[in-house]
Amino acid sequence: MLIAVGCGGAGSGGVVVGGVEPTLSVAEPQSVPDGRAGVANCEDVPELRSQLVGKLGATQNPDPIVGGVLNTYGGEHPDTYVGRWIDRDSGGVLMMGFTDDPEPHRAAILARRPSPDDDVGRDPRPRITDDRPLGERDDVVIDVVQVRFSKLDMEAMFDEVNEIIPLEDGRDFGLEGLGYSVNHQRMYLDLVNPPEGAFAEIAKRFPDLSMLCVNVWRSPQPPAGQLDVIPDPSVDDPLVSCAGTPLVRYSQLMDPPSIDEVDHPASCQLLGRDAPAVRQAGLPSRHPRR
Repeated sequence: MLIAVGCGGAGSGGVVVGGVEPTLSVAEPQSVPDGRAGVANCEDVPELRSQLVGKLGATQNPDPIVGGVLNTYGGEHPDTYVGRWIDRDSGGVLMMGFTDDPEPHRAAILARRPSPDDDVGRDPRPRITDDRPLGERDDVVIDVVQVRFSKLDMEAMFDEVNEIIPLEDGRDFGLEGLGYSVNHQRMYLDLVNPPEGAFAEIAKRFPDLSMLCVNVWRSPQPPAGQLDVIPDPSVDDPLVSCAGTPLVRYSQLMDPPSIDEVDHPASCQLLGRDAPAVRQAGLPSRHPRR
């Protein structure tokens, strides 16, 4: 197992176990482009990423026993722990965030063994097949970073946002949802078709915009001008074509011939014969129904 710790901002030091010296994760992105009225778009806010390379596939999850150890440890530090997540872009690194010095957490996690009392979140509970300390396992990579907000902080911010933007005001902004992202360290607002002035009003209500970002969706608008009708009704039986097919008369699509009258390669392949062989053998030129 490899495990690294990162502190504070860019260029901070850390300890790496396993002989690898990566550039450590940055807890708070230093440069986030402002959106309208200074409210950042969530897509512009970088996730907390690891510079290590994980050992999980694109959709693979870690051993739930390992997850249980991390869940239990995090739950023992509610004042500083924000949560854990998987950095898929870095190959499946298991990330944990704390607001205090991550070095003691690193040492404790490495020395931790699985326990029957760990919070694995599974029922029935999986059996422990490897009871070695996490630091002796080589099937997962863990990165511990220092973050700005703990889970308790983010839950308090969630309640604060609900007070800043009551439900009746949220409808005026196009607000459809809100929540918080531990790996972005931001509250987020989901806005659908926000009206003019919505971003300025949001910026006015939030004293600290660095805790917030917005996801914006807008309904597609119909194209301007006259629409072309396909096929052109002014042409008698026009030629039309689907992508990758030859031109045919529109009437053929409206009144297609029987499949019995068509020597189509697909129907012949079902019989394992080519079209001429089917005809010569006197067999039907379609796959018989079952």
